[in-house]
Amino acid sequence: MKLLIYFLLCFPGKPVMSKTIDSLTPLEISKIIEELKITKFPLELADKNIKISIQTMPRRFRKNTFFQVRPKMNVSLLKPSTKRHYQIEINPALYTNNPGREAIRSILMHELQHVVDFTNKDFFELASFAYKYERNKAFRFQYERETDLHALKRGAGVGLANYRLWLYEQIKKEKDLEEKKRMYMTPEEIYIYLSVIENVRCKNIFIEN
Repeated sequence: MKLLIYFLLCFPGKPVMSKTIDSLTPLEISKIIEELKITKFPLELADKNIKISIQTMPRRFRKNTFFQVRPKMNVSLLKPSTKRHYQIEINPALYTNNPGREAIRSILMHELQHVVDFTNKDFFELASFAYKYERNKAFRFQYERETDLHALKRGAGVGLANYRLWLYEQIKKEKDLEEKKRMYMTPEEIYIYLSVIENVRCKNIFIEN
């Protein structure tokens, strides 16, 4: 019986892609963000009442990008970090073609982790970070991969892998695809991470029982 419980818990089967959300709207994304602030970022975002809004992504950023976050470029930038207004920009193509709810929840955890990072920086630190992020590709790649790990630790799970699989299907040029794979964790890397975490958890369950 002990072995049966172990295998049922530790080998649940192959992940399945979630279905597209037919009625995806800015309001729906806002609801997901508010839910994640409470359930996944209660201390960092919910308790501090961090203001986050949804904006349409400018056309110049839309190539192979569907979500991005940044502080709003107004006087709030000069305020204390928790008083700034942050915005998540959405590529409008997502409203007619999306990877499903769990994938969207997972990539939004990644974006909200950026907001957490920004709230830990004052104006000058944020300006220095932005300059380094744009100018130093190695730094940018490392930072985005670390952000993926933070999202996984908060429970992004298979949804993040599903988002990347969907994203790869949207990219037409092989060069652009390879750059995405270097910049962010790939589905294979995510599955390996999840497998390691799950094996540790299952071994603890097996030992405790």
